[in-house]
Amino acid sequence: MHNILTFLQSWAMIATWISLAVVVVSLVVLAVVVRLKGAHFYWKTMFGPALIFDSTDDDNNAIRLLNVGNKFQSVCYVSPDKRWDLACIYHQYMEQLIELVACKQGAAGGVADAAGADAGGGTGSANDSASPLANTNAQLAAWSGHVLVIGGGGFSLPKWLLAHCPHAQVTCVEIDPRIIELAREHFFVDEACAQFCAEGEERLHVVCDDGWKYLQKCAAEGTRFDVIINDAFGGARPLIALNTHDGAQALAACLTPNGVYLANCIAALEGSHRKPLDAALEGCNPVFSHVYVIGEDDDEPRVIANNVLIASQVHYPLAPAYCIKEDDDAN
Repeated sequence: MHNILTFLQSWAMIATWISLAVVVVSLVVLAVVVRLKGAHFYWKTMFGPALIFDSTDDDNNAIRLLNVGNKFQSVCYVSPDKRWDLACIYHQYMEQLIELVACKQGAAGGVADAAGADAGGGTGSANDSASPLANTNAQLAAWSGHVLVIGGGGFSLPKWLLAHCPHAQVTCVEIDPRIIELAREHFFVDEACAQFCAEGEERLHVVCDDGWKYLQKCAAEGTRFDVIINDAFGGARPLIALNTHDGAQALAACLTPNGVYLANCIAALEGSHRKPLDAALEGCNPVFSHVYVIGEDDDEPRVIANNVLIASQVHYPLAPAYCIKEDDDAN
């Protein structure tokens, strides 16, 4: 009987090693196939394997995507003429909010409160002479704001800021050193710095740290930002640390008087998948005087999407449909 058990144990061990060998060989073959198709596969980041590959969008523009742990984390245009534009809809919404901040700070509120802005169907249009964004290019060119981006990924927003705000300072906090390396290697970060920063000038400050810990440090040291962007991806609950009352207080402490907090809130606008959005609002509403949400997919409110949460102590001219809270006693 003992010999039979020993024999079975030996075969079980052999079978286990064979299974492991098959898995390893399969992964190697997968990596080779992926590489032959022009993609790049990396075994290990803090949040799982990373896959980088090129494709095209609905308008046939060449794009490059970053998938980490089976979740899409970033996308950027590849062609030099579009490389510094923002490909994601929610990033484009954030772009318009940054433009509003630049206008308000540049004109001491005069441009940002232009007549008719509140009656529009969105944040405004640069082609509308009555819009707060009518003089966007000039305002961005002159704006010397400081922006904190929590979550690097492919560094889409930091690159846009370097390209379109030549006097702005950008601090980007990314917890995973491997992601920083991949962004520099595949997503044109170093190229953006070389093209849009003067020799010896360092306008993009990359910090490898936990975003929440870095924000607490800034609050303790009195460091202030004109815009704080939470674009961190950490699985299904990327905003958990900043969804609390303490998180909102730390954010408020790190913003300038006209500053704005922008968060990528991955949730549905309705139904059971709305909980992450509700948690973020519960954190922000008691602390900020003005809170807004711009949904990525208003036509399908039960679909999980990248929605933009906006919080500030001052009024910004957003359409009434986006308003969650407006404090009449605030600016």
